[in-house]
Amino acid sequence: MEQPTSNNELIKKLEDRIRQLENQMKILGPAEELIQYIDRIGKESFTEKDILSLDEACFLLNASKSQLYKLTRTQRIPH
Repeated sequence: MEQPTSNNELIKKLEDRIRQLENQMKILGPAEELIQYIDRIGKESFTEKDILSLDEACFLLNASKSQLYKLTRTQRIPH
């Protein structure tokens, strides 16, 4: 990576980098939601279970109950 030769170039590079980081954060969504999601996964040990409840499967797969009913009815997921 080239070293900036002036303060203006350094500022422009920093602004570009901040813009790139902001765009990546938009993809991830609000930080508060990510933290809540990670905390919930950490608290729920159902990921190690052989059989999940409907609510657990919905949470883990980020799917609605109707989506899971359809997937099981069409035998696209084990049940």
